[in-house]
Amino acid sequence: MNLAALLLTYAGLLALALARPPHRRAVLPREPAHGCLRLLPPLGWLLLAGAACLLGSDLGWPLGLVTWSADIAGSGFALIMLLAWRPRLALLPLALVVGLPL
Repeated sequence: MNLAALLLTYAGLLALALARPPHRRAVLPREPAHGCLRLLPPLGWLLLAGAACLLGSDLGWPLGLVTWSADIAGSGFALIMLLAWRPRLALLPLALVVGLPL
């Protein structure tokens, strides 16, 4: 369950990052539709809340929220490093899990 929550947290932070124009231009090859852009921030928050609920129901709420905070820190660090080093690789962890070609 912890890996699923970690990936949900990473996806949520990535959605929040892609809502910002500088990160979006660095990561995506072309600009998405305006309707998709409006859905990115709520999707990001929903994914973060889903990860919290997943960990809270699996580990209990006190330990689950602490683990969720650690997942946010780890995912955020990984995302920041990928955005600074190779922005296009920020989609790689999600593509590997889903099995999509880049």
